[in-house]
Amino acid sequence: MTDAPVTTAAPVTSGPPAAERQLRLLGDAQLSRAIQVAATLAIADHIADEPRSAEDLARLTGCEPGLLRRLLRYLAFAEVFSATGDGRYTLTEMGRLLCSDEPSSVRAELVIGADDRALWWSTGEMLHTVRTGQPAFDHVYGVSMWEAMRTAAGSSTRFQQAMTAGSAE
Repeated sequence: MTDAPVTTAAPVTSGPPAAERQLRLLGDAQLSRAIQVAATLAIADHIADEPRSAEDLARLTGCEPGLLRRLLRYLAFAEVFSATGDGRYTLTEMGRLLCSDEPSSVRAELVIGADDRALWWSTGEMLHTVRTGQPAFDHVYGVSMWEAMRTAAGSSTRFQQAMTAGSAE
């Protein structure tokens, strides 16, 4: 009988380590925007009491069902929502924070610039701000965010709601 060396197999994993996965998700600008879109559509509010399919949610939100399904699958991968075996979506602990009536809700802060896209687009110029000290919004649009809010319908109201929600913490 020969003494063969004993080897142990490395554990099989289905993806990158948890910390790497989390960092990749946190650095994903598309995920940030996807969460903002879900908050704007009030997806969490629609699934708070019962799981719903992408088709049901598309009817409730006026969205294209196939594309909404893709968004929901992406957000389920990121653990914002959870997909059931029968094609419906439910809330996760993170997703609950997108519910309007949740005491710790961040929904108001996320939808502050969702309709007019201005705040979101200027975020892409954050490097300009870090390098120069000048606001990215002003750099992109040629006016201050405050001036833009004074002239855009609904922006001031959304901003006030976000600040109220943020100060309640």
